[in-house]
Amino acid sequence: MSPSVHDLKPFVFGGVASCVAEASTFPIDTAKTRLQLQRGAKRGAAGAGDALKAARAGGEVPYRGMLDVWRRVAAEEGVAALYRGLPPALLRWGWVRVKGGKKSF
Repeated sequence: MSPSVHDLKPFVFGGVASCVAEASTFPIDTAKTRLQLQRGAKRGAAGAGDALKAARAGGEVPYRGMLDVWRRVAAEEGVAALYRGLPPALLRWGWVRVKGGKKSF
């Protein structure tokens, strides 16, 4: 017996809600990641971005906070840079939703 459209509504709506939530919070995550990389570059941590290391070596602090990250990224790289990496994140949420909410990966 195949599922009816009514049976699939919770999965579809849940998937759409997850994707909307991910897309709306993605710029926050981007800013958080850049600020963390900046802090790692200060300490000379392995894996910190080369541009951040170079800026830190010159005495420049690339970002002063979340709003500064958003402002500078939008001005220097374009607004789309705040959403770089969004498609894999959306696929991840779609996969979690299809698997029944179990994170088995």
